[in-house]
Amino acid sequence: MLTTPGSGVKEQIGAVYAEKMADRGFVALTFDPSYQGESGGEPRHLDDPAARVEDIHCAVDYLMTLPFIDEARVGLLSICAGGGYGITAALTERRFRAIGTVVASNIGAAFRAMQPGGDVLGTLEAVGKQRTAEARGADLRLDPWILTVLRRQKSRALPTRTF
Repeated sequence: MLTTPGSGVKEQIGAVYAEKMADRGFVALTFDPSYQGESGGEPRHLDDPAARVEDIHCAVDYLMTLPFIDEARVGLLSICAGGGYGITAALTERRFRAIGTVVASNIGAAFRAMQPGGDVLGTLEAVGKQRTAEARGADLRLDPWILTVLRRQKSRALPTRTF
């Protein structure tokens, strides 16, 4: 089984690794995480760590229903931010017999490190205020976190928010 990078969908890097693994005789499952690609959920493009970890558990559930899967030989290959989610899932997912990562990243730690001046508490206070505003009917705020999305917005002269 494979978990994809943050903001990735199964047709991207997951498919590349899955094809290489299948060429070597492995059954390879890659999937769109919740809120992304063909998976459901709103808001779209959300990268929710708890949901990503649960997605991994659900994918293992699915694999266990397939008659050609040897449940004693299930492994996980996790890529980039998917590596952090995969390791987190593996802490409680005892059906994995092996786990590997490619450029594993702890996305939570990365986001905290990006805070200007390390002001995590200030950011959390701002998030709380925004959630309150949205609960009272304000527009949903979506902040792109992928550099290419930010560049595309700037090239279209769309407003962006920087923290």
